[in-house]
Amino acid sequence: MSESKAAAVALKAAVEKVQPEVDAVKRKHQDEAKQAEEKLREERKQKHEQTVALHKIAISTQIEKERLEAGLVDKSRPKVACYKKVFANVKELQQELKDLEVSGTANRKSQGILQHTLRALESRAAKAESDAKGKVLFGEEEQDVKDFKPSSQVLKKQEKSVEQEEQFQVQLESEVQSLRADLEAKASREAGSLGAQLRREAEEVGQAAASVEHRIAGWKERAEAVRQWLAEVVPVAKSAAQIVSAAEFIKACQVPEPAHTYGACLRAVAKQVISLEGQAENVARGASSPREGDLTQQLQRLKSTLKALGELRTTFPDLPDVRSSPNAAKGRRRLYGREEEEEDDAEAKPGSGNGSRRPSTNGPPPLPLSAAAEGGDEETDTPREAWASRDPGTRGKTDHLPASIQVNRLRLRVAEQGDPANPLVLLIHGWPECWFSWRWQLPALAKAGYYAVAPDMPGYGGSDSPKEVARYDSKQIGQDMLALLEALGKPCYALVGHDWGALHVWLLGSMHPEAFPRLCAMSVPPNLLLSKRPPVANLTSMHGDYFNYIAYHNEYKRYGETWPVDDPTAVSGPADQEYDSDPENFLLRCYLSGAWGTSQVKAIPFEAGRNKDPKRASGGFLDRLPQPRPGAPLPSWLPRPALDRFVDEFRKSGFRGGVNYYRCLDRSWTQAQESLKKTGRKVLQPLLFIAGELDMVIETNGGMEGSTAALRRACADLRGVVYIPDCGHWNTQEKPHETNAALLGFLAATKDLSPGATSRL
Repeated sequence: MSESKAAAVALKAAVEKVQPEVDAVKRKHQDEAKQAEEKLREERKQKHEQTVALHKIAISTQIEKERLEAGLVDKSRPKVACYKKVFANVKELQQELKDLEVSGTANRKSQGILQHTLRALESRAAKAESDAKGKVLFGEEEQDVKDFKPSSQVLKKQEKSVEQEEQFQVQLESEVQSLRADLEAKASREAGSLGAQLRREAEEVGQAAASVEHRIAGWKERAEAVRQWLAEVVPVAKSAAQIVSAAEFIKACQVPEPAHTYGACLRAVAKQVISLEGQAENVARGASSPREGDLTQQLQRLKSTLKALGELRTTFPDLPDVRSSPNAAKGRRRLYGREEEEEDDAEAKPGSGNGSRRPSTNGPPPLPLSAAAEGGDEETDTPREAWASRDPGTRGKTDHLPASIQVNRLRLRVAEQGDPANPLVLLIHGWPECWFSWRWQLPALAKAGYYAVAPDMPGYGGSDSPKEVARYDSKQIGQDMLALLEALGKPCYALVGHDWGALHVWLLGSMHPEAFPRLCAMSVPPNLLLSKRPPVANLTSMHGDYFNYIAYHNEYKRYGETWPVDDPTAVSGPADQEYDSDPENFLLRCYLSGAWGTSQVKAIPFEAGRNKDPKRASGGFLDRLPQPRPGAPLPSWLPRPALDRFVDEFRKSGFRGGVNYYRCLDRSWTQAQESLKKTGRKVLQPLLFIAGELDMVIETNGGMEGSTAALRRACADLRGVVYIPDCGHWNTQEKPHETNAALLGFLAATKDLSPGATSRL
């Protein structure tokens, strides 16, 4: 028992040590990032002030040059006062330029050019004044140029100064954000590395604790097995002891055997019962050590601590190595507007390219490996279990960290895994998620021989969030995804999408069939393609003043309206404002609501009294979602570290970007109509559909039967429909094994893209 207590204490200390030390590293990096940001701002502003000062001197120089030329137009009537004014002004500008300290190649070059120009202008003004003095009569008043005005070119330059100031502020914020992203990535990398190191140390302690746990469990089993037997044997052993005592007494009396008829019999029995007594004592010692009353409590402590160790494996996995294809690196350099060579004075050019920095090779904590799709009997439904059962030594060398890539003037954060030479599978997440929701598919695809790529879509996570709502329609998003493929230097082998990602599959697959030859949609059937009316307009007319979350997302000033996409002032509404007010509470309730009816969510105790009034006037979305009771357990597919990861992402990005996709839904539907008319309103590529049997989206679209009928109507080459038992809306996380098996089977079955193939998954 003392050994088990010591093991539990040591393991608990090792586990509890991890998060505080990781937090300390994060705080340190936050301070360093703040200082770096302040330093960058100070350097850029100082350099900008120098540039502005040089620009003002250049404009003033141009004005004096034009003044001098105006005074020299009529040489018969010299303008001595004009020449003197130009000479005096030039001397002031020369002194101002001399006093100005500049840094950077461009500014120093500009300063040198201005010095040369002013010297030449000074010489011309002095010569003009000297030549004019001989032509001026004694006592004649020195003349100046009347009504001199700078040229329109100079005036335009002056007006442009205001615009340049605004551009500088935009470029500065862009550079600061890029620096911030790089530093956050570095901080996450180092924190993740430290966490992984401390986690490995805790696992060494955990091995001893697991051994103790196994022994305690064995003791408990033996105690249960021998308890009934002991109840019978111990009294017998005690009686045997009395018999032994009697036999020893008779022997000690040395009475002749005939006088005690039972003496020999007792001595014979004594030889056997001595052995029986020893066996009973050994069993009793085995059952009572450790004390049976402490077994359950001690076993629970060990299991609880080992569970916390398992969660550390999810939060702090071993960091992968980073690789990248030459084409992808070349594409990124082109998009980032800069090559590998550094500048002359190691300073970034403020106006180069799109004002972006190199993509960082550092990123958030990397993907955990999953045993999914390995085909073994040891696979589990729970990602944490699959990760825990994986030998870190078997980790491949093709794991990629999330990195930033510049696409169509947007910075996209992209997670990659697998060899870039392999076929590229593009994974598009849904709402409200990010690339992290593909954490179990990325390693499975990489292991199966694919190059898996999962971006944070515009408006989510580490990607940029454009302010213009129209920027989120399918035409724009389609161009973003095509530009991403170009940046990676690879064609798309298959497009895979979940939730809103599935809507992208339906829309982009219809609009760009040549770019996305294979499609896999998850959770959202193709009713959008079959609709004859814009979907939001259709929903609002159907629901009236009753609450519908899609109609709620489109509410700007009045419920039931379609979002005014073309109104530049319409950038935020009640929905994203409500979600931003409490991201953690909203995400938790939203995720649990999406898995409503599954066995794990059924086991969670929920608060009573959520808003069940169907009218919009009674409240927004949050109060309509189920609220778990304080301290209620989370489902195994959503451990606390995973939930915290999603919460952190939305605290940084906010919900506005994700909700904007709903606000462009009618616009996206309209954009797809031309392509759909050409194909008879059908998707032509081979397609797989995956969803949970208990997915509420499936239920609201006619259930499994209605959704399957819609799929058959909308798909010309439907290769499979997979409904996963005991699974809700988040199938990529709830049931990664089943999802991966279906997806990998489809990708393999469509390798040759044989038309009309009859194979079904």
